[in-house]
Amino acid sequence: MDSTDPTVSAANLAALEAILYGDENNDPRLPLPDEIDAILGTGVVEVTPVAPSFDEATDTITIPVNADVDYVNINTGDTLPDGPTVITEDTIVEARPTAGRTFSGTFVDRWLYEVA
Repeated sequence: MDSTDPTVSAANLAALEAILYGDENNDPRLPLPDEIDAILGTGVVEVTPVAPSFDEATDTITIPVNADVDYVNINTGDTLPDGPTVITEDTIVEARPTAGRTFSGTFVDRWLYEVA
């Protein structure tokens, strides 16, 4: 990719650089080729993660349905499915933007849920 190419949008290039180098809201990471194509073609969509709900009585985390955000169990590294999940140990859940998305604004992206 040639960053001096006048057909490359400055905003899309800045979005790609924010992913590559990180910014105040996101850790740096290497995007996949399809994500780069999406960013340079249509740009990055800014999203804000929503906290999963937690029922202490049943130790159930409910992951919001959101195609823009993946919720990962930091203990295991597994992506949690949308909807309810019963936990058997203290669990940290981290929100991560999906391909072509980035977090924006003020947000929390990590939550600790403790088993009673």
